[in-house]
Amino acid sequence: VPGFIAGVDIFAGKSVQGDADFIADPTKPSFAGLSGLITLADVHTRYQQNGWDVQALLAKGTVGDADQIDQVIQAYNIANAKSLAFVPSEFYGWFVQTAYEFRLSHEATFAPFARYEAFNTQSKVPTGFTASAANTDRVTTAGVSYKPITQVVFKADYQNYNDNSASNRFNLGMGYMF
Repeated sequence: VPGFIAGVDIFAGKSVQGDADFIADPTKPSFAGLSGLITLADVHTRYQQNGWDVQALLAKGTVGDADQIDQVIQAYNIANAKSLAFVPSEFYGWFVQTAYEFRLSHEATFAPFARYEAFNTQSKVPTGFTASAANTDRVTTAGVSYKPITQVVFKADYQNYNDNSASNRFNLGMGYMF
């Protein structure tokens, strides 16, 4: 179908990198013997035709050895009066977005857009640890982008966080592609 793409991505890699942080700075926690294998997969699709741009994405990930990593972090935090964040064993996020691009001139365009997303960066945590409500939300975003020429964009949007309203915000941005 012209203008339609769909795909699947899978990534896996070790998160503790051979305990490189501890080797470089012995005041940091040591994760010796742990791999912390991170696996991330996504399914995505996009349709662009006649001014419409509709996208959707679902991503899910896991962190291996999360229980052992969090035990090391907890012991380090207690011994050093620190508050390093714990890692989840599973996390996910998804969004759907739609935009319509109005052509204002040969190059200039104006595109209103809307996005709805949900995420939980601690959808599953190791036994004995508690997920934070601040790490899960549903967000509605509405905004516009204006391109005076193809390589320049100005964007403005408002994000409404349904569960953590203190995070609501107005964003302005500018981009240049060279």
